[in-house]
Amino acid sequence: MKKILFTIIALCSTLSVGAQNELQTAVLHHDGETQVFTGRNAFVNANAAAVDGDVITLSAGTFNIADITKSISLYGAGFEYNNETGTQKTSLIGTLKIGVSGQTLANVHIEGIYTHQLTAVAHLEGFVLNKCQVLNEITLSRNTNSTISNCQMYDVKSMDEQSINCLIKNSHSRGSINRFGAGSTVTLDHCIVEWCVGRCTCTNSIFLNYDAFKDAHGATVTKCIIYKKIENNGSNTFTDCWEVNPSNVFTDVEEGMGSDEYTPTRTFELQQPETWIGTDGQEVGIRYGWSKVPNSIALKNVTTTVSGNNLNVTYTK
Repeated sequence: MKKILFTIIALCSTLSVGAQNELQTAVLHHDGETQVFTGRNAFVNANAAAVDGDVITLSAGTFNIADITKSISLYGAGFEYNNETGTQKTSLIGTLKIGVSGQTLANVHIEGIYTHQLTAVAHLEGFVLNKCQVLNEITLSRNTNSTISNCQMYDVKSMDEQSINCLIKNSHSRGSINRFGAGSTVTLDHCIVEWCVGRCTCTNSIFLNYDAFKDAHGATVTKCIIYKKIENNGSNTFTDCWEVNPSNVFTDVEEGMGSDEYTPTRTFELQQPETWIGTDGQEVGIRYGWSKVPNSIALKNVTTTVSGNNLNVTYTK
């Protein structure tokens, strides 16, 4: 009896300390009802309980990862901390896998998340990745009507499988965007890509690597800032582009920093915004339409209190 009493006291003490600190929380929204999961496995448990059409909202914090195999929407608090906007950071540590091999998965929406890698193993339809940071590769596999927007990432590719109507906009890539299968239709708009691009339609974007188009065969580049044209026997076409030395593009390059390198404080303000105007009448580059603040209601100040045998979870929106 004493041992049980001690265990209860120890548990209450732990929860009391936890009440003064934020707690990882996942809220599962299903048909107007909500279910709350807490702790490092909160996303794992909410994901297991979810069905097609459900929404999972994560607080700031670091969560264990799980494969997404259902048509769900996942919202986090943001991919990096920003005091000015009040954005916090939700991290899923590891490789976020989407789908089941050999199957089709539709309408998965992921927003406001930081993760190490994202790999689609299913044919994706209507996939949306918005305001996320993926440290390493994004592998889409075969996909239709996918959108990547307001993201910061490394490589984006489909491993030579077909990408139909894939749009990548207002995003920054530290690596390459290529390896799309024959017949793919991939559009880059208002992006910055540090390395190479492949068979893409590029508009209003910035490519400052000397060899940006060396591996591209069939790229169409319009109203973009580039370092150098590489036509590859006429397969790439350049229309109304500006060939500019990288040091003459941005106003906020710090000493020792690559001209197009990403940092959380970069604004990527252009030196000649009135000259470098894109197909839509806006300045080229990432600034037009760029936002890192998730559209979801972020869970903030998540705390716990103990009332009798109940654990109460409170948070602010």
